[in-house]
Amino acid sequence: MSGANTIEVIARAVIRRGDQVLLCQMKEGANWWFLPGGHVEFGELVKEALLRELEEELGLRQVTIKSLIGTVENKFPVGDRIQHELNLVFEVEETEEQLIESREVHLEFAFLDVNETLILPTALQNGLLEWLNSGKTFWKGLEPERVR
Repeated sequence: MSGANTIEVIARAVIRRGDQVLLCQMKEGANWWFLPGGHVEFGELVKEALLRELEEELGLRQVTIKSLIGTVENKFPVGDRIQHELNLVFEVEETEEQLIESREVHLEFAFLDVNETLILPTALQNGLLEWLNSGKTFWKGLEPERVR
């Protein structure tokens, strides 16, 4: 999954109830939120990974992946290495409203207002806000470092 010279592919879900979006947070030590989902395993289709992660984390089965709404590339330090990831963000719809309850002891979930919540990476929050306001897909990539 993580390695010194890899790009991690992460499938993320945007599940809405009214004006709020389902977000996830580490139970201890985090003051920010992120979209539910997780890593795509080698040989696994992105949509399969997203359905698997939603079931593992929340027990959600009654969902439909509607469409890809955006992509975010992100790099950040983790200890002595750099984590590089590509987040594929999908609109996901509940086919029937389900109880939202974490199956992971280290995670909590809540429906929150995206405008009033710190979501990381910030590029993802910005893209999500754009999509919620305009309905247009987004790409939030890193700017290349130019050699002078």
